[in-house]
Amino acid sequence: MTAMFVQNELAATASSAARRTAYLRHVAAAGTHPRVTAALRASPPPDAVGADPFDGAIGRVLNGLLG
Repeated sequence: MTAMFVQNELAATASSAARRTAYLRHVAAAGTHPRVTAALRASPPPDAVGADPFDGAIGRVLNGLLG
């Protein structure tokens, strides 16, 4: 999991981020994936802005696996 997170961060470029953003906007507008739409519309908690996303991602993955 950690290696995948690091590889994704290192591989990110401005053009790949733009493509990903365009795709997510398309998915949200189409309405075929309501959870993605809800996640994109939700604003992050004030203390999470600018925070390292790794801790939150690991917590969500473990929560999903261990349930």
